[in-house]
Amino acid sequence: MFRSVTVQNNGNFTASQLDFLDFTSYENTSSSASSFSLTVGGEVLATDSITETSWSTIIVIGDYNHAPLIFGSFLFALPILFLAFRDHREDESSNAGIVFRAVLMTVCVIVVAGAILLPFWIALFKYPITQTPIPHASRANFILSPGWGLNYFIIPYGALVLALPFIIWRGAVTPRLRPLMIGFWVCFLVGLGGTTPVAHWLLRRAFEVLTFERFTYWATLLALPIVGLLCADLVGRFRLRAAVPLGLLAALSCAGSVAWSAFRPTDNLPFSVDPVAMWLNRGGHDNYRYIVLGFGNKLSRLAMETDATSVDGEWYSERRLPELTKYGGGSLNAAKYFGKGGLSALRAILEHADRYGLKWVFVRDPYYDPLLEFAGFRQVDELNNGEITIWSRDGVPPATPVFSTAQMPPHWQGLMWGTLPFGSSILAILVVLLIPDPRRREEYDDTSIAPISEETVMPGRMVS
Repeated sequence: MFRSVTVQNNGNFTASQLDFLDFTSYENTSSSASSFSLTVGGEVLATDSITETSWSTIIVIGDYNHAPLIFGSFLFALPILFLAFRDHREDESSNAGIVFRAVLMTVCVIVVAGAILLPFWIALFKYPITQTPIPHASRANFILSPGWGLNYFIIPYGALVLALPFIIWRGAVTPRLRPLMIGFWVCFLVGLGGTTPVAHWLLRRAFEVLTFERFTYWATLLALPIVGLLCADLVGRFRLRAAVPLGLLAALSCAGSVAWSAFRPTDNLPFSVDPVAMWLNRGGHDNYRYIVLGFGNKLSRLAMETDATSVDGEWYSERRLPELTKYGGGSLNAAKYFGKGGLSALRAILEHADRYGLKWVFVRDPYYDPLLEFAGFRQVDELNNGEITIWSRDGVPPATPVFSTAQMPPHWQGLMWGTLPFGSSILAILVVLLIPDPRRREEYDDTSIAPISEETVMPGRMVS
C-alpha cells in the first residue's frame, strides 16, 4: 500500500495524502494551539497544559504526516514547557513534576507514533528516498516573484500582516510571550522560503525537499494568542469602534482565502476523464501501463476510475524508478512545467517503455507530440472529438510487476497502515470526550448554581 504506489495507481494515494492527511494534521495542530491561547491569555497558568489531550493530539499529528511531528511539535511544545517551568518557579514549587510529565509525554509520543508509523519507518529504512530535489513555488523569492508572494504570503496571513509590528513588540517585552514570539519568528522567516537565507541556513539539504506553506500556517497559529491580546486591548478601550473594524478584517481575511481558490483553482480543466477510463477498461487495454500528458490534477481522478496501472503520480517521495528519481521533475503529466528535469524524466521513461509495459500515452497537449514521435510512439485513436489523442508503441509486452515479491510490504504492514493512522484520530476524540480535564471541572463547579436554603426564601415571594 505504500512505497510501491509509484507503479500502482499512484494518483489515488496522492490525492488523499495532500487533501486529507495534511488537512487533518493542520486541523489537530489548530486545536492544540487554540488551547494554548486560552491559557496564555488569561489568569490560568500553563502548568496543566501537559495533559492526555495534548499528547494524544501530537500523536495524531505525527500519524497523519511525519513532517509536522518532526518540525512543528517542537515549535508548539517548547513555549508550553517554558511557561510551565516559569509558573512553577513563580509559585516556588518544584519543577520535578513538570520534568516528569514532559519526559513521560515525550516517551509516549515516540512509542505510540513510532508503532503506528512502523510500516513507514521500515520502508524508509529499507528504501531510502533518492529523489532528486524537485522545484516548488514556496521556495521562491517572493520579492522577485510577487505572484507567488501573493499566494504564499499575503493570502495566508491576511489581516495579520497589519499586526506584525505588534506581535514582535508585545512578544519581546512580555516574558511569558517571548518563547511564543520566538517560535512565530522562526516559522515566519522559514515560511518566506527563498526570500531570505534563513531557511537555507536552518534546514540545509532539507530546504530542497520540504515545502514551506506549512511554516506560514504554523506562524499564523503561533501569532494568534498575541493577536488575541491586541484585540482584547482594543475592544476594551474603544468598544464597538474597535470590534466592528476587527470583525471586518477577520471576515475579509477568511473571504480572501476562500475566494483565492476560485481565482486560482487547483482543477480548472473543463473536460472529463470518463472516456479515457472506459477506453482503458475495455478490450484488454488495462493489461498495459499508461501515462497522461496535459491532464492537470485529473491524473488522480483517472487513476481512481481505471484498473490499469501507471508509472506516473504525484507522491514524489515514494518514487523508486531510476528514470524518475534521477531528474528533478515532478509529475510526468506536467513535465514541461519542470523544465529540463521534467522533460528529461519523460524522455527517459518513454525510451524504456518496454521495460515497464508502457504502451498507452493519452495526450491533451500537442506540445508533447514531437517527443512521442521521436520515442517511437504513433497516434492510434482519439477521444472527445480529437481533444485527447491516444498514442501507442508497437512491440511493448504486457505489464508485469516491477518489484519482486520480497520487495513488497507484507500483509500485516498494509493492515496497520490502513487502520492505525485513522484509528488514532478516533482515539484522540475519545480521549478528549471521556477523560475530563480537572481544571475545567473545577471552573464548572465554581460557577454552578448554589442550592437554595430556607434562609434565602422570603415568605410570600416566588423563588426566581
